[in-house]
Amino acid sequence: MKKAIQLFLLVLVFAGLISCEVEEVPPKPLGSFTTITSNGFVTFNLVGGPVNKVISTSMSDAYYNVSNGNLSINGMGTITIAVRNLYLLSCNSCSVKSAESFTADTLNFSIHAGSLKLKDVIVTRYLGLNAINTGTYEISGRTPFLNLGLTNMVAFKGYSLITDSTYVNSTNVLDCEVYTKQVINAFVNSIGNVNYKGRPPIVRASYTGTGRLVAK
Repeated sequence: MKKAIQLFLLVLVFAGLISCEVEEVPPKPLGSFTTITSNGFVTFNLVGGPVNKVISTSMSDAYYNVSNGNLSINGMGTITIAVRNLYLLSCNSCSVKSAESFTADTLNFSIHAGSLKLKDVIVTRYLGLNAINTGTYEISGRTPFLNLGLTNMVAFKGYSLITDSTYVNSTNVLDCEVYTKQVINAFVNSIGNVNYKGRPPIVRASYTGTGRLVAK
């Protein structure tokens, strides 16, 4: 009976935690930035904008700062950022997402054991993702060039991201999915396949593992 009551109380506490909405507030004054580094369980909500700018955050002022063009975050919480040219967002155990479509010139991510879900984004110049260890990464939208690096056991879902040219360097045990219309270059160094759609006329592949470049 005692164990049942304890279990019931734990369920109530957990339900209360997941039902609480985290309130974001305007940030402290910050300088301009083109890169972001983050350590901790941070959720990035990306939106479009004319310049890179922090819109709001749930974190205290002590957890984030801008120095030499880099937004540094050490803590946990949520942050909403407008992006235009984001040359690098490097993070550990973070979640990056977008609630709606937006346009940017450059987006580049390096994510260790995190997740990424961008919906209907239009990236006019360059889109890069280096995903390491674990996590699910899903992008839909349009970009002329995708540079993709996958390491260990990450899941990349990119059939809904239409590219002109895609470069993939995979040392990954899971298959990945890309869609390219003109060119695909794939370096497959492990057991995971690089599956592609779009029937590009230029197909190049190099293998050091058992995985293969596979047309779907």
